[in-house]
Amino acid sequence: MLETKVNSIAYNLDASTSETTSVAVSFQGYNNDRETLNLTVNLASTDLTDLDEGTALDDLSRKQIEALARQKGANYINPAPVSETDGKTETAK
Repeated sequence: MLETKVNSIAYNLDASTSETTSVAVSFQGYNNDRETLNLTVNLASTDLTDLDEGTALDDLSRKQIEALARQKGANYINPAPVSETDGKTETAK
């Protein structure tokens, strides 16, 4: 199994309001077979649709940000099938 850890979280702020505009979360993973994974996930306010209305990036804890980034990263690596056409599975882009 690939052990994946967060190795950095960077907040990007609006220069005029100091509100968080995005958060970059970097992951590094490895296993005993020398397989590695390096992934950076950028979270924006559009990624918060499953949370309470009005929730902003500034309202989230580090653990909440990590959980959202892990979910978004997992979707990049293993996208869910969208539909089947002629026996071929098409995936979201």
